[in-house]
Amino acid sequence: MQNKSLGFALIELIIVILILGIVGGTVIPRLRYNRPQDDRKKLYEDVNELTQLAWQNAMQTRKIHKVIMDFKKRLAWVESLEDREKGEPKVVPSIDKVSWPGGLEVVEFFINGEDELRHHHGHKNADDAWFFIVPDGLCQSVIINIIDPRENDDDPAHMSFVLNPFLAQFEMYDEFKSP
Repeated sequence: MQNKSLGFALIELIIVILILGIVGGTVIPRLRYNRPQDDRKKLYEDVNELTQLAWQNAMQTRKIHKVIMDFKKRLAWVESLEDREKGEPKVVPSIDKVSWPGGLEVVEFFINGEDELRHHHGHKNADDAWFFIVPDGLCQSVIINIIDPRENDDDPAHMSFVLNPFLAQFEMYDEFKSP
């Protein structure tokens, strides 16, 4: 009488698990991150973190800090303003530059009620804008309106970042805000 096993051998199970792990490791990350909503949320989190670090640094160093957004390079960073008067502007070393994905377009950048994209530059396609954080922890009032045409070309997604000047925290909204 022969004793036949009706199950799988251990080596067969290991090979199947290994193949599933390889397939899952390559497919799942691609499915998870290609949504425009993820890009918008990441930009919000990055800009918020940059502003918070600039706020903390301004209070610790007792120097005015400037949060700069370069729309052509799609970068944001912080400079210590008082160091600029002594020569080259000093990019705050503890704060990395923040980049944002292609497709997201800043259309209005209100500072203290004025649209800086139109007021100082005379047109909507300004290269940059900035706001200040003073050593006592106050920020300028900022509203950033952004469109994301990647979801629907006819009706792009709208979002707005509104800065609380007392807490240096942005709040994100799914519609444009105005001062």
